[in-house]
Amino acid sequence: MAFAGAELADGDSFGRYGIEIDATTSASPDTVKVLARIPGLLGPGRSAEMTYYETPAGAKVFAAGALNFAASLGRPEVDRLMANVWARLSVP
Repeated sequence: MAFAGAELADGDSFGRYGIEIDATTSASPDTVKVLARIPGLLGPGRSAEMTYYETPAGAKVFAAGALNFAASLGRPEVDRLMANVWARLSVP
């Protein structure tokens, strides 16, 4: 869903990152899907994860995984990714 038409393959790098990262933990909902991962970004075992999930009440949650990701808008693959995510988030 998120990467459709973005012309990215497993292992490709895209986007800018920053000094703050988000990642799943044992407390994360079971339905969280990890869309992308930057392994070891802040050292061993400190990976950033781009995630998506839907709550039982129907809320949709997207986390880019890295603080400066929005600075990557304007790159074709990131623009396509975000258009796909916004299209999913905007459907009731």
